[in-house]
Amino acid sequence: MPDNNARIGETPADDARASSEVRPDEPLRAARSEAVPMTAPSKPVGVLLLVATLVVSLSVAGLVPASQPAAAQQGSYVVEQGTQCTAITPLSGEATAAELYDYRSHNTHETDYAYSSHGTTDLQRNDVSSLFLYEGPDGLSLVIVHDRLGGGTDGGAAEFEIVGLPADGEWTVEDDNYSENIDDVWTHGEVWSEIAWLWGPDRTDGGAYTGLGGDFEVTIDPAFNAQQSTFQPEGTVTGIDVLSGSMDRPDRVAMGNTEDPLVIRSGTCGDPTVSYALTDGGILATVEDTGGETTSLRPPAEGGNGVRYDRVSLAASGGNTITGPSDVEVAMSAAEGGPEIADGDGDGTAPTLSTLTVDDGASQGSVSDLALSFSVEKAALSGHDATASNVAVYERVGDGWERTATEPIGETDRVYSFESTTDGGGEFAVVLAESPIEATELSLDRERIDAGERVEVTATVENTADVTETQPVELLVFGEVTDSQEVTLGSGESTTVTFTQRVDSPGTHTVEVAGQTQQIEVEGEQPAPGGAGSEGSSSNGYLAVGAGVLVLVGLALWWRRSPE
Repeated sequence: MPDNNARIGETPADDARASSEVRPDEPLRAARSEAVPMTAPSKPVGVLLLVATLVVSLSVAGLVPASQPAAAQQGSYVVEQGTQCTAITPLSGEATAAELYDYRSHNTHETDYAYSSHGTTDLQRNDVSSLFLYEGPDGLSLVIVHDRLGGGTDGGAAEFEIVGLPADGEWTVEDDNYSENIDDVWTHGEVWSEIAWLWGPDRTDGGAYTGLGGDFEVTIDPAFNAQQSTFQPEGTVTGIDVLSGSMDRPDRVAMGNTEDPLVIRSGTCGDPTVSYALTDGGILATVEDTGGETTSLRPPAEGGNGVRYDRVSLAASGGNTITGPSDVEVAMSAAEGGPEIADGDGDGTAPTLSTLTVDDGASQGSVSDLALSFSVEKAALSGHDATASNVAVYERVGDGWERTATEPIGETDRVYSFESTTDGGGEFAVVLAESPIEATELSLDRERIDAGERVEVTATVENTADVTETQPVELLVFGEVTDSQEVTLGSGESTTVTFTQRVDSPGTHTVEVAGQTQQIEVEGEQPAPGGAGSEGSSSNGYLAVGAGVLVLVGLALWWRRSPE
């Protein structure tokens, strides 16, 4: 197998394809535009203007997604270690993080490889670990490069425990993680990674994590040289630099030492500091005293049974010490399944999908105003013959469980998203319970209609829970959900919801809302598909497409007739 620790210039014993020649990539340079005098638009400029108008029109119609505001894409970021806090700016470029890193091994190149990053040579330093945020076409990435390619160093070794990674991101570069005879060790959880690197003389090591998003706090606990326990390296790492600014001439922020954890996060130095560490049972978050302000934590993501925990928001108030308010420790752990919880109607138990424990006991219960954001896969609900209205969060209170306020906040093709609020930390269970929003009355404006006509369905619904509930009230026809309205009701409150439903199929059908049912007779023949007033038609969408076609036709005529 190739020897990825051999010095550059030595040929691996069992791979004759390896080359000792290393040609670092040319420095990445930002393109500079020439000034263009203001004249009447040329044909290409006119085309661009018309196409831009078309895109804006279609975007308004909902057919082309509008881009995010610039402020939402850029954000503010800092790096912290101990009392040191420095604002940083992501490096940026047109290459993806993997393309920028340009890792080369015997698996990727027949020649000109050194088991190293060939694309970051201008950013590398001898015996220094260089870290930076990178904004590319694939989003925001964290890039790590140890040492310098061809720098004459003796190599080195490092261990990083990285906690707080977004669960939907990924390592797009895992340096030296090929399948055979590898030295590096990569171990991953949903929101954490443990990595051990070993690199030979004149070489580099590292990786790139892509998909940080706009809201994150990542803790990196480093160990180099004798502090790491996996390898016995020949070389020595002397420092950690965090790069900031332009790709051509970045600023280098030197960390105070190579032993203490550092945090790279969104926000400013004035925001509360959050750091993470792995424990045997989950994640330990240390939160700076927020003075009652809300901060956000990343819990263990995988809850089991289709449940994923996204965020825990809370206010933390540390106890007073001689030097001021103390930090707050919050231990978070997740588990599949959970205790048996009595169903709302008292005739059985509700299935518990997952439990999450938010334990602030080490800080004497100093957490308040807790909000839990999580999602549940639609497939998991279907397996229990349940819908989004059945998802609820219960909190352990003494020897029993009490329902908390749970609100649906969105959905995708794959999951429903929810938020639940409570007073403080504790043990929480995601449960499939009977919806507390129950219909007390249900009426139809007609009991008999012709096929293709519409019926008006009116229901009075009441919240039977002890807490305020925001729930979708669903209309079911043919046993399937055909419409839904979201209602928010305090305990014991009621409201009226109205649906208008077209029914095409002849026969006797059951109409159901929140547990109440009515029958409707549909007579005549089923209308042809696509007839006037058929369900699912969108006149706005077709009008937008028609307008777009007219613009393109006008553009073509203008192009043919106008002079060069």
